[in-house]
Amino acid sequence: MTEPGTRVRAAIGNVEFFNDRLEKKLDAGIFRAGNHFGGSVRLRARRSIRKPRRKRQSELTERERRRIKRLERETNLEFGERVTLPFKPSNPNEPPRSASRILPDSIYYAWDNDKGSVFCGPIAFNSRPGEATGALEKGGMSRGKYVEARPFMKPAFDAALADGLGRFSNIL
Repeated sequence: MTEPGTRVRAAIGNVEFFNDRLEKKLDAGIFRAGNHFGGSVRLRARRSIRKPRRKRQSELTERERRRIKRLERETNLEFGERVTLPFKPSNPNEPPRSASRILPDSIYYAWDNDKGSVFCGPIAFNSRPGEATGALEKGGMSRGKYVEARPFMKPAFDAALADGLGRFSNIL
């Protein structure tokens, strides 16, 4: 966005001119293209986070096997019922998986009118702001455990940027 009181200057050949209508049209075009870009990044990031599948018996750790055996002994299961197996996490460098849909539902975008830019990303969870999602995106410590990187915003941004550059070329 242009600063208040500044004028947009356009040059065609050797002729320069100032135009308030051109400034308004340029601001509206940047606003429209920026919002479209932010919405595209948000949508791609949300869609990249899929529901997890259950682990197979062969994928269980020894600790998980013992826990399941203990639960089967302690609970009164009817014929044909089984203890549910744990979820399989996503592989490193793949988008994370979310059974509860909390992560994809927390991704928002907003237009900053002062800077003329768009912000897109997940809102903070109950931990310190950005700790869990930052650890997912780049890798790092979260709740005392090291988490390998499972990026979901950067690939969405790169894909939206590759598709959306044409939107900025025809903003007038």
